[in-house]
Amino acid sequence: MSLYAIILDQPNETVWKKVRANWPKHFILDERVAYIKAEDALTGGIAQEAGIVADGAAGVVIQLIYFGGRTDGSLVEWMNKNSG
Repeated sequence: MSLYAIILDQPNETVWKKVRANWPKHFILDERVAYIKAEDALTGGIAQEAGIVADGAAGVVIQLIYFGGRTDGSLVEWMNKNSG
């Protein structure tokens, strides 16, 4: 399983509803950024399932391999619990 970031150009609750429904292991950071855990997925497939482009939402899906920096403590905890 891998972690992915979903970054929207503009807030879109329809996308977040699909994220909640399709990926039980998810972390919605704010109105534009979410993280998911998915197995054997392609970024294009995740974007399609989330409704990016097809439902009028614009954004990107990025597979997280390495990450660094400082952010919300609960996000770091979620990443640590789900990165293995």
